[in-house]
Amino acid sequence: MKAVQLIKCCNIQQAILSDKWYAPLNLIWLATYLKTYGTESEILDGIFLSEEEITQKLTAPIVGINFNVLSIKSMEEIAKIAKTKGSVVVVGGQAATPLARQLLMKDKDIDAVVLGDGEEALLQLTKRVEKGILSFEGIPNIAYRKGKEIIFSENKQIDLTTLPLPNRRIAGIDMDKYIDSFYDTNTDPVLDNVRATNAYMKKGCPRRVGNHGCSFCARIDRGLRSKTALQAYEEYAYLINEFNINYIYDDSDSWVKPSWMRNLLSLYSEFGELRAKLRVYADVRDINENSVSMMKDLGVDTVLVGIESGDERILRINGKPMTKEMIVKAVKLLGGAGIKLCDAYVLGLISETKSSVEKTRSLAQQIGHYCERRITYWNVIMPLPGSPIWSAMMDIPQLREKYGNEYKFNVEEVQKDYINHFCHLGTDGYSYLTNTCNYLQSLQNIPLRKYIR
Repeated sequence: MKAVQLIKCCNIQQAILSDKWYAPLNLIWLATYLKTYGTESEILDGIFLSEEEITQKLTAPIVGINFNVLSIKSMEEIAKIAKTKGSVVVVGGQAATPLARQLLMKDKDIDAVVLGDGEEALLQLTKRVEKGILSFEGIPNIAYRKGKEIIFSENKQIDLTTLPLPNRRIAGIDMDKYIDSFYDTNTDPVLDNVRATNAYMKKGCPRRVGNHGCSFCARIDRGLRSKTALQAYEEYAYLINEFNINYIYDDSDSWVKPSWMRNLLSLYSEFGELRAKLRVYADVRDINENSVSMMKDLGVDTVLVGIESGDERILRINGKPMTKEMIVKAVKLLGGAGIKLCDAYVLGLISETKSSVEKTRSLAQQIGHYCERRITYWNVIMPLPGSPIWSAMMDIPQLREKYGNEYKFNVEEVQKDYINHFCHLGTDGYSYLTNTCNYLQSLQNIPLRKYIR
């Protein structure tokens, strides 16, 4: 029997396209860390396992559940059954950290909530449970009940440079299943002759410090943490040599950092170039002649850029002060280097008007002339707990009363309430944005994939 079972929840009733080939890296990181210090764990991924299959497999003394706002119902059911089997139930993930108090107040099946990094919290908890001790006191990065109080322990960010290479053969992970799912379920246009997987080398954003950053960003991390360039080189090489991967989606929030890229380039020179193309994230403000040249030399095939809006006033209000000139210049530089573009937009930012939406449509059409485009992502804003716009919603008494003490939300209702209070789109604002988004997405003629969650 494993000491810990780590679960990724998935709500199959949500009509949202899912990249089923994405390996649950956050859980793989946790499981690898535990194994390094002598604790065996197992991952149960709701992407491949039904809720019933997961609950039937629950046997571990500790059950850790990762969820988001779309999978809360599944989390509750798994937590309930795990608790009836005598497990200590711990929840974590992006949604858990900002909602820790509400989760512990409302759901008695949850024993503790991980706040941010879970590696050390789970390791210390496991060692205690193995000795028959159930106490959360003194464990970092955790919230728990003590009588009628909710206790929040000291928060410690783990040094990513100390982490072991993620073991993709950890119990519960079958990499072939993820890789083989690429052509059925990826939401990018299908690439020829690709064996793809995901990775990430960095956490956070250098612009998300204090109260600064994008209004819609709900990242747990403040600032940027990074593995070393050598760790990145070794992990990329591991994926290539062990699993014959030739295309890596590096989902690091801020991949483009000049000094880090230079170090990675020096490793390419010393040990040889890697036989895989990369898709990475980049901020417009980090795209210049120097960074584009290094991306090209490092085998970057595609860059995902969050442009968000074509209205400079909207961008400034929402914490992303970029000009149209900056955006166009960055896209032209990528196009000139032969690097493809994935551009992403968020409709419904603070102070959005129908005029600003039209400016966004116009800019998206314009930049398509400057760079080969892989796909454009159109999204209607979803206020998430932990984001500045969620905090702004909580400043409105009626919205604070409605949502402030809850952790379960009707996603569409939250969006409508936000749009009605923060956008200038009239009484049909939500319908206008969703219809516009659906229309713009349909223009790309991307076929609906087999997997819907």
